[in-house]
Amino acid sequence: MRFALVVSLALATACSDPPAAPSTTMVAPAAGQKKHTPLAGYTAYDASKDGKEQIKAAQAEAKGRNKRVLVMFGGNWCKWGKALDATFATNAAVQPTLDKSFVLVHVDSETSGALNDAWGNPFANGFPVLVILDADGKKLHVQETGALEMAAPPGGAAPVAHDADKVLAFLQQWSPV
Repeated sequence: MRFALVVSLALATACSDPPAAPSTTMVAPAAGQKKHTPLAGYTAYDASKDGKEQIKAAQAEAKGRNKRVLVMFGGNWCKWGKALDATFATNAAVQPTLDKSFVLVHVDSETSGALNDAWGNPFANGFPVLVILDADGKKLHVQETGALEMAAPPGGAAPVAHDADKVLAFLQQWSPV
């Protein structure tokens, strides 16, 4: 019961339509099950790429530049992933910190069940979910991204956006020394 509550709370602030029960074998949606619809113009995730190979290349880049690897699991169907990418790319404080300390790699969650299994089910946090690795590939931290979102204004609904101060604090906390 407690696990279901934690998962429900995590998913409430993440993409509203995450893939069902990630595992090493991904199957087509069952009859009547909703398919993910890519967001117009958002192509950060390439389902044809092997996530392990993407991460291996990011590790090689990180190792030579004293950086960490920031793996962002999600899909082109996730409005929250698109919003977090916008914060990464356009915020005047976040963008240089990300570039200085991390190699960002987008890994499609629907084709990466084996990585999810190997890293203790970070997908249970909803999408996008961030995994920080050192340059040797050691998992250092899993971050659900609901905690990085903007708060709702009094009497209003929260925007689909991330709080730059929270994102910056997270990046600074996990930047290499």
